[in-house]
Amino acid sequence: AEFSNEMCEFAYRDSIFKRHKDWIILSAVFTLKKDSKENCEKRMMEMLKNKTTNQPMGELAAGSIFKNPPVTPAWRLIDEAGMRGAYFGNAKVSTQHANYFINTGGATAADFLALIRLIKDKVQEKCGIQLEEEIQFVGF
Repeated sequence: AEFSNEMCEFAYRDSIFKRHKDWIILSAVFTLKKDSKENCEKRMMEMLKNKTTNQPMGELAAGSIFKNPPVTPAWRLIDEAGMRGAYFGNAKVSTQHANYFINTGGATAADFLALIRLIKDKVQEKCGIQLEEEIQFVGF
């Protein structure tokens, strides 16, 4: 089957494909805007600088873990709940960016799931907001 852009129901971190987990995308066609080599290189360097400044590099990291709610970024809510640097087993909330988790060595899926539950509970308790996972769980 072929889907138009509208049929895909794209939204913030969402699409029809997330609701149909049994579907497999075999190919896709993208239409990109043309730009100069200089502008593309400048934009890539800005994105790389932002990434290396704000995200944990050189660590076994995963993120973003949670979607950003409409008003406040997830990392700020995690901070407000006092959970930056929190850990469960060998899974830890990054001290550099609170919406990234670090495997400090030998962390299991159970460690990460427990940390996700802990963060969601604390943010709900302290901020009154229910965080929603951005990551997709496979096999759970």
